[in-house]
Amino acid sequence: MSKPSFLNKTKKKICLICEGFELIRTKINNIFGNSVAADKVIIFVNPCTMQVILSHFGDVSLRTQNKRKNNPEIKRLTGLSDEKKYDGCKEHRDFIFSQITKENYEEMKKRISLLSDDYKNQPATNFAYYLELFENSNSGWIDKINSILEKDE
Repeated sequence: MSKPSFLNKTKKKICLICEGFELIRTKINNIFGNSVAADKVIIFVNPCTMQVILSHFGDVSLRTQNKRKNNPEIKRLTGLSDEKKYDGCKEHRDFIFSQITKENYEEMKKRISLLSDDYKNQPATNFAYYLELFENSNSGWIDKINSILEKDE
């Protein structure tokens, strides 16, 4: 499988992927011709990104992507009013995101670092690992990833 043309124009090959995880992992590994590329460029949250968002406000262990089923936890942790069911609309997102602070960002990092980093588990994420990298002033980690990706090119 050949590389998409946009990857030929850049040395930095960091990707953020949300859903269709197994298929995307396979395609990324095929693009780079090795079995580790996807593990180096995909940030995942299982079952959904709401796990990370709610971790700003307290301990949570989501088991589904279903907004209706997660609604009690969303209300408990964010204070979204009882008459509203969280549906991901802009008003609801703005309400929740307006409550994220530097302080609860630090709490979120602690909470998600306690989750499994195996994407097959629930809840799980490797986001804590990437936050450490993103917050580091040394960007050498990008070059290390690129050297792994380019090994078999």
